[in-house]
Amino acid sequence: MILGLNQEFLKGRLLYIAWIKVNGDMVYKAEKPQTESPEANPQQQKPTDKNEDTTQNKTSVECPFNEQLGNQVTVLKTDPDFKRKVDWLSKQGYEYDLNNDIWSLVNH
Repeated sequence: MILGLNQEFLKGRLLYIAWIKVNGDMVYKAEKPQTESPEANPQQQKPTDKNEDTTQNKTSVECPFNEQLGNQVTVLKTDPDFKRKVDWLSKQGYEYDLNNDIWSLVNH
């Protein structure tokens, strides 16, 4: 045992560091991430037809599920499309029930 030795431990997952200051001096500042140009991702391009209804495009995103959905849906966290499915369920009016680990359609 070593006496007089102070050690601090921090365990976690680092997501992003925007800047670091030491004694009030900026020693690191992250560069702003480059945004993707619309040409690189054709799905995010704005419609060119002015008569096209843009609100319909926002709500009619393709369903990421292969099967017909009921009022309750389970999405496994190990599913490769987990994020896309959860986003879609949220937009369709489903809410997550933490106690039962299930998505339920809520009628407002």
